[in-house]
Amino acid sequence: MATIRSLTANLVHSATGSDVTDVMVDGFRLMSSLELNTADEERILF
Repeated sequence: MATIRSLTANLVHSATGSDVTDVMVDGFRLMSSLELNTADEERILF
């Protein structure tokens, strides 16, 4: 078994897309609780 050298790196590399619920970029919350805050999802999809 490999040793853990960096807990942060281990968490980042073991996560998958389904683990993401919130996204922040440059201090702005783009998505929270799996809902887009900055785009009209209905307009994009249809």
